[in-house]
Amino acid sequence: METGPVTLIYQSEFVEWLKSKRYSYISIENWVKLARIMARKRLLHLPESELETILWEHYSRAMKKTFLYVYRKYWGFRESMVET
Repeated sequence: METGPVTLIYQSEFVEWLKSKRYSYISIENWVKLARIMARKRLLHLPESELETILWEHYSRAMKKTFLYVYRKYWGFRESMVET
């Protein structure tokens, strides 16, 4: 899978949003790391259906589940940015 430059993911804002939801620091650290990996692999900004197809073809079931979870957290955060 081709990797490219890390797409802007609003990392500090994402961290603050997760902190406001009272997630543990370990969870926040892992989710941010995975969001950065997804951005680097150009997965973070794909439509969810396209992401699922790519994950199904290239990743184990556990990684697919983990990446989808982080993807949904990240887009929940982005949607909350639009609302405010």
